[in-house]
Amino acid sequence: MGGDEQAAEVALLPIGSMLLSDIRAIEARHDGVQVYCSMIMPDHLHLLFYVKRDIGKSVKELARGMRQGWKHLSPEMDFAPVFIRPLYHKGQLDAMFKYIHNNPRRAMLKRLHPDLFRLCREVQVGGMTFTGLGNIFLPDYPQRQIVECSRTASAEQITEQQAEAMRSAQEGAVTYSGAVSSGEKQIVRAVREAGFPVVVLLTEGFPPAVSEQERFYKPGGAYFEACAAGRLLLLEATPATLELPEVLTLTQRALREKAESKHYAYMPLPHSSLRWQIMANNILVRLLTTPPC
Repeated sequence: MGGDEQAAEVALLPIGSMLLSDIRAIEARHDGVQVYCSMIMPDHLHLLFYVKRDIGKSVKELARGMRQGWKHLSPEMDFAPVFIRPLYHKGQLDAMFKYIHNNPRRAMLKRLHPDLFRLCREVQVGGMTFTGLGNIFLPDYPQRQIVECSRTASAEQITEQQAEAMRSAQEGAVTYSGAVSSGEKQIVRAVREAGFPVVVLLTEGFPPAVSEQERFYKPGGAYFEACAAGRLLLLEATPATLELPEVLTLTQRALREKAESKHYAYMPLPHSSLRWQIMANNILVRLLTTPPC
């Protein structure tokens, strides 16, 4: 891999050139398949293609056939499992284009700037600012899922939601959650321990800026291991983000609806209260996982 962080590129070895030639021949072998773009990385590759008509086999069968063909090019090649990520929503195709083409830059940034994996102030995510620690590139990935679980959810409901979250994670979705309720914590922990990437929004997490605690801060226990492996991003909203008009409106609406569902009179809460901040965090998780319009 060569280039600087603004113009990173992958220098292909002979086996990489063979792979590229084979990818370019896919359309000739499969008349109903159009290859949009590809990116060969040191330890994996991305291929974005469109099946224009019925070709007599499923997308999964097509992808597995490609993988088997590539293994024949070099038997010692160690291929990762095939992950198929269908694109359904408006904006996903453009997001996936950008994600694939930005792979070399992200890889180069990690090599050139290992200090990015430390406490960072003013991290921009979804047009909002956060303090972050961990893999700050996880929000770049277009596939996202939310884990939000009621405190009153039954064990059976939590188990069902966990199974669905694991399926989405296996298909490539990055998991976002406030991880506040016991159900949310259980599900997020299961996804993280299975080796899938997780973004956790903290209500009260990081030490004040320019403090002695900030200087020596690091996540503890399992969070430390996940950060070291690049599979975790911890975010804490800045005061400016919590005071955004959209966040204020949606938080107040959610609190009112929750009170009315329990037949309580709604009483506005101070923004400094833990209950208000937890609800605001839930709203931020929803905003960050909403597909672009």
